Amino acid sequence: MDGAASSVDWVAFVEQLNAEQGWGFAPADVLAYVAALRSLLPPTASPAKLRRVCLNYYADAPLVAALSDCQHPNYHAAWVDWHGFAFQVLYSSGWFASDDPACDTEDLAQMTLLELLRSLPSFNFESRLHTWAHAVIVRSAQRAGRDRCTARRVQQRFVMRQQNATSQFAPEYQQPTASTEGRVLSQLVHDVLMKTADLRLPQIFLLHALRDLTSDQIAALLQLKPARVRRLLGQARGIVRHSPALQAWCAD
Repeated sequence: MDGAASSVDWVAFVEQLNAEQGWGFAPADVLAYVAALRSLLPPTASPAKLRRVCLNYYADAPLVAALSDCQHPNYHAAWVDWHGFAFQVLYSSGWFASDDPACDTEDLAQMTLLELLRSLPSFNFESRLHTWAHAVIVRSAQRAGRDRCTARRVQQRFVMRQQNATSQFAPEYQQPTASTEGRVLSQLVHDVLMKTADLRLPQIFLLHALRDLTSDQIAALLQLKPARVRRLLGQARGIVRHSPALQAWCAD
């Protein structure tokens, strides 16, 4: 059953599935399916894999088409449904069980939907769309969780260092306030991000990290689309996370 698909007549294969599944394909539909399969599979794909992809394609291709084309008549309705699906996955995975105020449910759901949109062109129908999307959503949430943990560790280190540096010399009324500590930390991050070509990065990152604004709120302030803000925020997080200057500072 695992022989090479190069020995299989793809048209006959789809015709057989059509009869077996009762799809009611016309000859033109069969040819269209064969063309789609050839764009997804190598000529050496096994009949078992050919069958699996063909069945998944029949089940999920209409939804993939709707999600991928903003001009599709079902585009908005499809993404509304997937917004609900993202919430369901995140809740069932325990991502909203935390009392962490940084865990904004709507922002996290929107972030996972953006990752779904980015990843959709790579979906190859080797599994059902919902199975694949579940994995994408969980990975995206895990990445966001790691980013929050990294930011929290950096801030805790900063506060401890500032307290240790000042507590021995300054009277209580001269102890730095949280706002002062935040300004120093923001300046450090600002200096790193200002070295990039896009001057929006430090602004967006600091609005999110220090003022705890969501991507939608930042988008309204900067007159950008929320999706664009999320992309820039992800880029800024990557720069901060991998900055040699910040890594060296955290290691001290």
